[in-house]
Amino acid sequence: MTSASRTITFGGSFGNAYDQKCLAVAAGQSVTWNGSFSAHPLQPGLAPSQQGGADAGSPNNPIQGTNSGGSVTFTFATPGAYPYYCSLHQAQGMFGTVNVLGP
Repeated sequence: MTSASRTITFGGSFGNAYDQKCLAVAAGQSVTWNGSFSAHPLQPGLAPSQQGGADAGSPNNPIQGTNSGGSVTFTFATPGAYPYYCSLHQAQGMFGTVNVLGP
């Protein structure tokens, strides 16, 4: 069901981690990140600490850099793998991927 939204929570009781590092959604679904972006700035792409180094991620990555607020939602229209990370804690493993499945 493409209208369903999925949530990734971070910080707080999760510390320097995302509660779902790998999440699969259908094309057209939205994903919401909930937590303190001032403490855990969200960035699209591979984390610099990941094998292969930093890059812009998949083409058409809808994730945008976010460093304030407590909630942000992005809709994933195109199948692919969309990596993301916390720019302050990526070396501690705070990164993940949204895998968008095709029809």
